[in-house]
Amino acid sequence: MTGRKIDNYYRKNFLYRSHTMMLPEMQQKVTHTCKDCLYLVTVQGKHENKLCCVKDIDIYGNKTKAVPRQVSIYHLLKYISGERLLELVEKSSPHKVGCGKFQKL
Repeated sequence: MTGRKIDNYYRKNFLYRSHTMMLPEMQQKVTHTCKDCLYLVTVQGKHENKLCCVKDIDIYGNKTKAVPRQVSIYHLLKYISGERLLELVEKSSPHKVGCGKFQKL
């Protein structure tokens, strides 16, 4: 293959493109998952427990209060609405890649 064909091959190959280089400051965000994050807590409901990311709740995101590992659903409902809590629980997953506010436990 000529040099031009090789360049085009790698440019169009999606598997190769996923292994591109990244900036050093991005590496921490990519290598850590939400399960290692300080903001992923267990919300204790009446009948079941779910994981929730509390970084978007003002008192925890601004570090006004310390982030507990488990929190009661009634405590969170003092600060956010039920719809907002449901949205946070639905989009939270321990297997997601860490976001910009990631902090190690």
